[in-house]
Amino acid sequence: MEDIEYYCELLDENDIVELYMSLGWYGLPGYTAAEIEKVESNSFYSVYAYCGETLTGLGRVASDGVTRAVMSGVCVKTEFRRRGIGEGIVKRLIYFCQSGGNNIPVQLFCEDSLIPWYEKMGFKKSNYGMIKESPLSQKKRGIMRDFPDIYGLEQITEIMPDFRWYNFDSFGELRYYSYINYDKRAFPAVSMTFYIEDTKSFSVDIVFENVKNFHIGCNGIKTPLSGFDIHDTNEPTGRYHIRTLEDDDISFTCETLRIIEVRAKNTE
Repeated sequence: MEDIEYYCELLDENDIVELYMSLGWYGLPGYTAAEIEKVESNSFYSVYAYCGETLTGLGRVASDGVTRAVMSGVCVKTEFRRRGIGEGIVKRLIYFCQSGGNNIPVQLFCEDSLIPWYEKMGFKKSNYGMIKESPLSQKKRGIMRDFPDIYGLEQITEIMPDFRWYNFDSFGELRYYSYINYDKRAFPAVSMTFYIEDTKSFSVDIVFENVKNFHIGCNGIKTPLSGFDIHDTNEPTGRYHIRTLEDDDISFTCETLRIIEVRAKNTE
């Protein structure tokens, strides 16, 4: 079976009618031709999952762009279910609402049987449906606001569903230390400063938490080294693999990472 591709626009305006007809929704209140057209045109953002030219599922959010986004209409064609398509749609809707210049809590209403499924994606029950709050701290929100046009910065804030790897041009300072978590247990951490030389040159301080498998391949490393890779292994422990690209001089894994500070390069 072909891979699933996700779009923010329909490939053909008739695709949505065919999907709703296959689900038995077409013609129901809210799903007439005129109502579908109105809903589509008034949506804040939509995601459409295609297998080749077949629309297999969709979802959308309505929002004022600031205070709240309401997710609705999430559906997947019967024969394409249990392939992660619904989760892919939901995560992309969340990402749009909670990345870049957006920091919008996402709300939804669903049947009780679907509550555990949405809880796995970070939603929590509330007095008015389920809510997925933005995971960004105030500091991260400021980073995303102040540096919205730096390519790739969103990838290392742990909110992008398709994150696989990120490559820095070089790194400088490195500090290895222990930190105390919320239950007063000590965990190893590494603090590093990375540099990007691109259209928008900048440096970023990142802390890697619960570090394991730390390895230095040779003595007397001189920084900055060129090329440094962060790779999402999607493993439950040691999720991120961090390594230099120069003969693997430095290599380690960690469970979480946090952006501490971003500084734009002075071009004056």
